Amino acid sequence: MKYAFFPPMLLLLLLGSPGAILAQDEANFAHYTVNPVLVNPAASGLRGFHQLQMNGRYQWAGIAESPKSLQALYNGPLGNKFGIGLGVLSETAGLLARTKAMLNYSFFFDINEDFFLSAGFATEFQQLRLKSTGIFADVAKGNKYYDLNDPIAENAVAGIGRFDAALSLMAGFGKPIAQGSQERPTYLGVTFSNIVGNRLDNIAIVDKDRTSPFDYYMLLAGHRIASGSGKVSVEPSMFLRRIKNAPFQADLNVKVGLLNDQFVTGVSYRSLGAVGFLLGSRAANIQFFYSFDLSLQEISTYASGTGTHEVTFALAFLNRQPSSKR
Repeated sequence: MKYAFFPPMLLLLLLGSPGAILAQDEANFAHYTVNPVLVNPAASGLRGFHQLQMNGRYQWAGIAESPKSLQALYNGPLGNKFGIGLGVLSETAGLLARTKAMLNYSFFFDINEDFFLSAGFATEFQQLRLKSTGIFADVAKGNKYYDLNDPIAENAVAGIGRFDAALSLMAGFGKPIAQGSQERPTYLGVTFSNIVGNRLDNIAIVDKDRTSPFDYYMLLAGHRIASGSGKVSVEPSMFLRRIKNAPFQADLNVKVGLLNDQFVTGVSYRSLGAVGFLLGSRAANIQFFYSFDLSLQEISTYASGTGTHEVTFALAFLNRQPSSKR
């Protein structure tokens, strides 16, 4: 049985605190353990080849009109020193709909054989709106939650636009794990998000929790341990997230690769109340990953099947030739 979302509550969230809703798309996807570019623009092009991927996420599957996200993302290198990423995100939750376009840039600094640094910059524009067809249908049914003459509601139906930017760094330690790639076995990355959007918000809204443009961040750190033959690897990692209008999040992950990462599995514990399980495989230049998050939140007591499904399909092409020795 599926339980319906409560549209009036979503409307109040949108009109009363649009920033709270807009902030939730940061690190919306959980497959950052296999594609770090999802949470760090500095990872764009880091693997040395071009990649086109599709990500889909279906949250709280047992609840009708629960959040659903679909994203198309490209990233790849531009020569030996730069990387670029382009993406489009579409998301719905009840009567809310969000569309976002993003552009990532990365700059590589190959300091020495055992240390690599990448700096990233991201820009994005997103529009959040109320789906007018859903509102009109509710009003026609006699619901009194909406005043169609309210200018705030009218603006929300037309769409609330927002421009934002982020800065990021990704450091790698050790020798590259693959020819032509700059990925290293030990890595540490940080993204400072909502920099421009937060500054614009603060003109009208005082953010008492914010003291600098770098208060909101996403941090990913991990270490890959490979067998002598490289056919088996174990990669523990940690992800921390502090963004505006959202609770602090900490994830602990363990990913296992088999047969040179042709098969991947993993498990994650999320402080926000979930345990995630990951499965994936690679055949030639095609990758596919599926994960299921088992909810430990109170919402799971109200409806069955409130887990979250996520899939990633990725295609790699036009491998870059290894750079020559300097």
